[in-house]
Order: sequence, then structure tokens, then C-alpha cells
Amino acid sequence: MGSYLAVRAKPDCEQQINEAYAKHMNDPNAWLVYTDAIIRSEIAYIRSPAGDDQAHLRRALSVVENWDYHFPLYKSGMGRLKLGGTNEDFFARVERIRRTLAFVLEHRMLFQSITGIDDARAYVRE
Repeated sequence: MGSYLAVRAKPDCEQQINEAYAKHMNDPNAWLVYTDAIIRSEIAYIRSPAGDDQAHLRRALSVVENWDYHFPLYKSGMGRLKLGGTNEDFFARVERIRRTLAFVLEHRMLFQSITGIDDARAYVRE
């Protein structure tokens, strides 16, 4: 299953977190926590012809509430960053984790909960 850096935003802080994260990562498309708008975008992709690889989810997903039911770890306000085992270049992954960890620690007052900090710190030190 692997380790994750997981966060839960304080109520009504999702957009503020994502705007600051995009700026921190120097990527206008970067985001850290799911918002209702991001979830609606994901559902629209799954339901489109481009989302044929996710066709098995089409019947189950039509609104945000369906998403929340089927993916409780990815509800609005929640975010997870997998610490290992991705197809991403190792050095790029370590850099992304390092920068995300720095962001989370710098903006910790915007989060209701943060888990996996020690795992993230250990991963970037390896």
C-alpha cells in the first residue's frame, strides 16, 4: 500500500491552500487538497470519452456526494501524496515530496490534521 503524506484542510481553507500550493510549486495547475470543483472535474473526465480507462466508474459517479461515498480518503478538503512506488523519476519525486513537505509545515495552521510527516522526512533523506 505504501506510505502517504495525508492532509485534511480546516473548513473553508481548501481554495487558500491550493492557491498557495500552486504558487509554492511554481505550477498554476498544482493543487494539494480536493475541492468540490476538482471533484466535479474528475467526474466529468470519467464520464467523458477521454475517461474510457475509468468507464467502470461511470455508473457510480455523477455528483460529488457519490465521489465522497466511494472515495472517502479523497473527499473535498482532503489530500494525499504517495511517498514511493510511482512511475515518476526518483529525483523528481523526492524533490516534489520535499517541496510539498516544506509547504505543509510552513502552512500547518491551515490544516485540521496532517499525518505521515515522519515518513515524508525519512523518504527525502534516503
